[in-house]
Amino acid sequence: MILTIDIGGTSVKYAAVTDGNLGKISSFETPKTWDEMVNQLRDVAQNFTNIDGVAISAPGVVKFKDGFISGNSAVPYIHHFPIVDTLEKLFKAPVTIENDANAAGLAEVKQGVAAGANSAIFVVVGTGVGGAVYLNGQLVRGAHGYGGEFGYSFFDGVNSQWSVKASAVEMARRYNVRHDTSLSGKELYDLAEEGDDVAKINVSRQLDSLARGIFNLMFIVDPDIIVIGGGLSQNADILNELNQRVSILIADVKGHITDMPVNIKAAQFGNSANLIGAYKVFKSYYPNVNEMKTKKA
Repeated sequence: MILTIDIGGTSVKYAAVTDGNLGKISSFETPKTWDEMVNQLRDVAQNFTNIDGVAISAPGVVKFKDGFISGNSAVPYIHHFPIVDTLEKLFKAPVTIENDANAAGLAEVKQGVAAGANSAIFVVVGTGVGGAVYLNGQLVRGAHGYGGEFGYSFFDGVNSQWSVKASAVEMARRYNVRHDTSLSGKELYDLAEEGDDVAKINVSRQLDSLARGIFNLMFIVDPDIIVIGGGLSQNADILNELNQRVSILIADVKGHITDMPVNIKAAQFGNSANLIGAYKVFKSYYPNVNEMKTKKA
């Protein structure tokens, strides 16, 4: 049995994978400190028997082969120490960690909406904008682990990154500051669909920014498919609108490009994507857990 864990900014989800099948997903609130996290994970481990390995999805720049996480994230205490070694001692089993967006994208490439694609870009829209790139069937982590960190790209000036311009959470934050409200991104989408003119303007600006970023990625990578994850992916109308906006941008390109297809689809997996992807990473790194245990013994 492989225990798969998704560390997020607000909650930590976990489930057992037995014979390739994901079991019931449980969760606990993300602790405030590393010591609290260790205690919670120890409690989780006690609920399972025969843990053969642990597959983890986490935020930040995951140095996959080195076993630690650099960069920064909403869970700052998981960074800049040998976290894999520490967790292997805790679980007494092999541990792998992958960036959360990479894991979610891998789930889609291996058995989701992008299955069978030779190249794919995964864009997750939430608190910020993150993602993953797959070329020739391989995850592109980059020389320093920053492959797929699209949200850092500058947009409309050095003080405006794509994560700020295209994030549903940031869109809602800007709206709330101006109007003294406390709406979520989804609530603002709903308000726009109900015909509120100010909400419609805010949503339109966000989608314009998202479309321009996707347009740029299409002409940098030229993938078979672009997969959108996060809460945005659950809204079919918005996905259709996004496809239309990218198509308009392509039609407006000087030289009138006509042979660049627009293939933007919603992610198939929701809350389970990171867990599934983390498991896929573990199995690719340790295809035979029992043999691996013998080698480490």
